[in-house]
Amino acid sequence: MFVRLTEKIAATFGTPPFEGKYPKINPHSTLANNLEVEIFEKLQKDIVADVAPKLPIEAVATKAWLMEKGEDGYWRTRSKFYFRA
Repeated sequence: MFVRLTEKIAATFGTPPFEGKYPKINPHSTLANNLEVEIFEKLQKDIVADVAPKLPIEAVATKAWLMEKGEDGYWRTRSKFYFRA
């Protein structure tokens, strides 16, 4: 479902996720980003240790965010799309 939804949003805006950098859409949740390598490596171990036993996570999506990367390298929300109940 999330792959189809992503494809529809991409078609609407005329651009694939991550500008087509990745050939396959991979629904995911970003838990850490733009960190120094040493900090990221430590956090990654902590996150995996905490989250892995709780997977898979079941959830219901209520909205999608269209994100775009700014010239400063940070991602920002461009638009939000709320789903019907």
